[in-house]
Amino acid sequence: MALLALRPVAYDAYVALGTTNYIIGSLNAGIRAILWFVGFNSDKKLGMEQVNKTAEKGRYLKPFAKIMLALAASREKQNALAQRLFRELSEEFPEGTLYAVEYAKAMRRPVPTSIHR
Repeated sequence: MALLALRPVAYDAYVALGTTNYIIGSLNAGIRAILWFVGFNSDKKLGMEQVNKTAEKGRYLKPFAKIMLALAASREKQNALAQRLFRELSEEFPEGTLYAVEYAKAMRRPVPTSIHR
């Protein structure tokens, strides 16, 4: 937060803030209420938006942010976003077969047999 206050264009910093917001926002209401009382406020949607900033404009953590955002999108049934991100990752890192596997799952296609897990 301090970095973003000094330098709002440090887009890589949004991945940590966004992941925290998403994870805490995904907890059940009782736990979120307890965390709210001790000062932790969170929002899943805001978290995904913050991680998206890193996925779009990040410098060092852009691929990591895409992974986190794709997994969150899959969980939130935002299939088009998950498909796009997994496709981009599989194209950017063709040696990373896991991206191709996740892309096939997101597309609801069988995993190609040429991909070794």
